[in-house]
Amino acid sequence: MIRYLLLLSIIVFPIQAQTEVNYPEVIYGAENIHASWVSHPDILGGEDRVVLFRNTFKVDNTSADFIINISADNHYFLYVNGELVTHGPQLSDIQHYKYETLNLKNYLVKGKNVIAVKVINFGKRRFLGMQSIFTSLIVNGVSKNAEQLNTTGMQDTWVCALDESYKANEVVWRGDGEKAIVGAFYANNPTDIVDLNAYPTGWELLNFNDTDWQKTEFFENASSMGGSIAYLLEPRNLPLLSWDEEQIGSIVRSSKSITTKFPASDELKIPANTKTTFLIDQQYVTKGFPELLFSKGKNASIRINYAENLFGPNNEKGDRNNLEGKQLLGYYDLIISNGKDAQKFIPNWMRTFRFIEFEIETKVQPLVINSFKNNRSRTTIPSVAQFTSDNELYNQIFDICTQDYFLSDAYYETMQYVGDTKIQALIWQAMSGND
Repeated sequence: MIRYLLLLSIIVFPIQAQTEVNYPEVIYGAENIHASWVSHPDILGGEDRVVLFRNTFKVDNTSADFIINISADNHYFLYVNGELVTHGPQLSDIQHYKYETLNLKNYLVKGKNVIAVKVINFGKRRFLGMQSIFTSLIVNGVSKNAEQLNTTGMQDTWVCALDESYKANEVVWRGDGEKAIVGAFYANNPTDIVDLNAYPTGWELLNFNDTDWQKTEFFENASSMGGSIAYLLEPRNLPLLSWDEEQIGSIVRSSKSITTKFPASDELKIPANTKTTFLIDQQYVTKGFPELLFSKGKNASIRINYAENLFGPNNEKGDRNNLEGKQLLGYYDLIISNGKDAQKFIPNWMRTFRFIEFEIETKVQPLVINSFKNNRSRTTIPSVAQFTSDNELYNQIFDICTQDYFLSDAYYETMQYVGDTKIQALIWQAMSGND
């Protein structure tokens, strides 16, 4: 098996408004966590599932710090009053399970507020670097005014629901059937199949009606003071990952004539009862969480295919800039439209791509693609070292990329090998000064 080391940049990025309170110095240790891990009563453990959690609470003084700890198994997205705050936790192992510490005061308003958390378990096919025990969430109020958010599964004010719109889409790479990728090994997460007809639209907003949601159920104590037989909690030891808007490239090939400037600007309208495909070239390999905003198109299917390169007739790669006679073979997300306005899709895990191909089939209602962009997510630790050469290839190789950890391959594997780490860790320390 041939592996390719993906090298991107660790230059300085605009840091999002939210920051990790415990970085670079730990202020709030795990010994101060008094909340418990909670889950949905119908979760059995280990299945691919999305659980949505909500807590409506009151705030009297919006100028006071409102600090929480938060972690989840496998992955979470945190919203306050409908605004995305961050995603996490930092990649961990069970005996060193990380939690984020956040000050939410700038997201709050006087009176009623809502905190909403989406927790994803990617199931048995989750990527090999992600350890898991049970689909669960822990939120701990650090400041006195935030203690009302403590998850306990008993007397707390949290409610939860299963997101029935989601299904994990296994990326098939071995066996006798048709393969989803070209390559000998895949260790990344499954992708997403989402039927928005079953999605609780607006669940993260304050005015959403959650009266039929269920109370959370206790799973396990926090690990402080030896009170847990599950996760041994530790504070996050890196800054939060960025969430920076990145413009998607242009359409370079399509099955039908496209006259708009989508996705750079303009909407893209797909007539009813139509099948269409189009290919976008980003011009460079990137990663993050692509964001699709669309309207109407009841029961239309939108398949988004991602790849680092295109393939020729014999599955050869060749020059990435040569598109002639090549096809996209790679993993994909599949979305079914519910016909409403302003529907949004963001994948539950990062996607790596240079090329994106849309395959769209509409039914009796036209579909409008309002916008498509990427939310680039990576470490914000800057490189302080400098290197220049008269060979541009060497200048590009000097760039290196991490998330919460080093990436041997961001598309196929999303993880790291010991042999690679011995090299990359030394390069990282030399470039960033951060050990």
